[in-house]
Amino acid sequence: MWENIVVPLQLADFMRERLGAPCRIASSYRSPAYNRKCPGAAPNSFHTKNLALDLQFHGINPVVVANAFRRWRTEGLFKGGIGEYETFVHIDNRGSNASW
Repeated sequence: MWENIVVPLQLADFMRERLGAPCRIASSYRSPAYNRKCPGAAPNSFHTKNLALDLQFHGINPVVVANAFRRWRTEGLFKGGIGEYETFVHIDNRGSNASW
């Protein structure tokens, strides 16, 4: 499953460079058993397929980060999900676009 996470990792690194801020991966791969224990986690989370990252950029509001990822997606840099949360941004490489 290692090849599944390549695009999200590249996107995180590109965003780190663009923002000039350290990036923290708050969540990446989750086993199905661990995912069931995560509050609010989707039962079929893309984290269980090693396709998703939850990211935090030091000193940068998640709204700013999510908007930048949405622009990149609109420009065709990737197809996937973008979730905007209070303290982090979720990105995934599901192959179709979704936002929340």
